[in-house]
Amino acid sequence: MPPDRASLLASENSLVSGILEARGAKELAAAQRTFWERLLPPTVTRKWFMTPSSLSGGEAYEAARLLAQEGRLRDAELFLRHRLDMSSRAGHSYYLLGVVLVAQGRFNEGRAVIERAIRIRPWTRDLTTDELDLLPNLDEMAVEHSDWEWLEFQRLRHRFSSVGLTLNNAVYDCLDEDDTVVQIGANDGRRADPLRKLLRSRTKLRGLLVEPMPKAFAALAKNTADISDRFTCENVAIGEETQRATMYTDPSKPTTLSSFRPEQTMLGDSKGPLEPVEVQMMSLEDLLEKHNLERVGLFQTDTEGFDWVILRQLDVERYRPCVINVEHYSLTWKERIAMCNWLFEHGYAWRFGVMDMIAVDRARFGDTFAVFERWT
Repeated sequence: MPPDRASLLASENSLVSGILEARGAKELAAAQRTFWERLLPPTVTRKWFMTPSSLSGGEAYEAARLLAQEGRLRDAELFLRHRLDMSSRAGHSYYLLGVVLVAQGRFNEGRAVIERAIRIRPWTRDLTTDELDLLPNLDEMAVEHSDWEWLEFQRLRHRFSSVGLTLNNAVYDCLDEDDTVVQIGANDGRRADPLRKLLRSRTKLRGLLVEPMPKAFAALAKNTADISDRFTCENVAIGEETQRATMYTDPSKPTTLSSFRPEQTMLGDSKGPLEPVEVQMMSLEDLLEKHNLERVGLFQTDTEGFDWVILRQLDVERYRPCVINVEHYSLTWKERIAMCNWLFEHGYAWRFGVMDMIAVDRARFGDTFAVFERWT
């Protein structure tokens, strides 16, 4: 259990002592507000604050993330511990606390907290390298924790630095005008779709939009009718063989989220029973052969924990995508490690975002994004 609020505040400066000594609700609230205004970045204070208790779990998490980004690691730690048992995002908050401890060189504590976070919630929001660079701490941590998959993934995640490597920039700088796009897990073609605008602004792109769930596919076909002369919608799941398979969704929510591995995704937060939906599955190679694709410029997957199963089927030497964009959010550490090693072996450099990882062909586009290998 995290320390209680009083013991945390008592461990801080004289201002905190003033808070604990305050008498009466108004005086205590005023002292609390003064303390948190001193602790938080001004942008956070202006945006959210009247009193500390007014923050939701999500806002508390965001405040701590911004503190960590500013390098105020002890403040971020205090804030997370103070809000931890009240946060509706306990798994994410525990994880961020563990990362902050690692960044302070408190490796044993950090590992224990991160492992607890993964037990609470297997999918986690990682900070980007721009927000908090852990690489300087990882070699030292490896002395005693070389067996830990999380640590190995963090080293791989930080392997490359780059400038301007985003999906938008990669599409405009790397793809030919009439290149082919393959999007696995296209959903309804609208909701949280990173390619929606790109497919319309680049009017000669063509390719495949793949979605297995019947309702989402019907919406996809409708929402992409305006580009149906260039893009074919395919109602199928991608797996390792042709067969019928079961996906799961939450019938109690207005969402198209579905997965073969619900326990690894946000479906794990569902309060009621999940609904099984039988879908048709085929291999990636069968899909590409069916549509006679000879090249792929952009290969995109967003399949809620099944992304590595799909990506590893791609015949890279044959299709050689300029850009690969993969959702890593719901993959295990072991799968993320395997994915990084696979990409490296095939000559790609990458940048990890919060939920997605973008990779580009290093030989062709490394200079475009000033790619630099930080360790070998």
